[in-house]
Amino acid sequence: MRRLLFVCTGNTCRSPMAEAIASSILEKQGKSVCWETASAGIAAFPGDEATAEARAVMAQRGLDLSRHRSRRVTVYDVEGAHLVLTMTMSQREALRRLFPDFSSRIRLLAEVACNEAAASLQKYDELRADGDSRQAAAIAALLEPHEIPDPIGEEVSAYKAVAEKLEKMLFLLLENLSAGKDSDAWGRKG
Repeated sequence: MRRLLFVCTGNTCRSPMAEAIASSILEKQGKSVCWETASAGIAAFPGDEATAEARAVMAQRGLDLSRHRSRRVTVYDVEGAHLVLTMTMSQREALRRLFPDFSSRIRLLAEVACNEAAASLQKYDELRADGDSRQAAAIAALLEPHEIPDPIGEEVSAYKAVAEKLEKMLFLLLENLSAGKDSDAWGRKG
């Protein structure tokens, strides 16, 4: 079984919402026997519940986050995942620094879901490798709309917007994975 690991900062909003939505889509598509989902946070306080707003928004979608407890991402999580999907560029970069042996499977969610973001990220990585940080920063700014914003501390409407954006991206992601796109990251160490 292949595993998708969703990672955000605290593992109380975005990544548990992504995990729940992806699991629901996989179940509806009859693909939950092939894929499993998990979530973690870069700076999570282990044992925290999902925020009340995240629980409420997911409940409106028929999804239950009441049993979710936050946990910090580990090397075992990353090693066991076929794809590690972050919500922001900074999370992607932080995880790649923490787990350099697995950098090829650590991706911005939009990188796998959207062709436009994937092309921009490829250029970003090339410029960073060449030491052109100014141009890389310009491309990173273009990628900002593809990030999943952190709704922590915001009104329920911000959580609803995040859930809608996640649902669209996750649908595209799962379509791309079903079509065999991005299989180069599966099972590769580096």
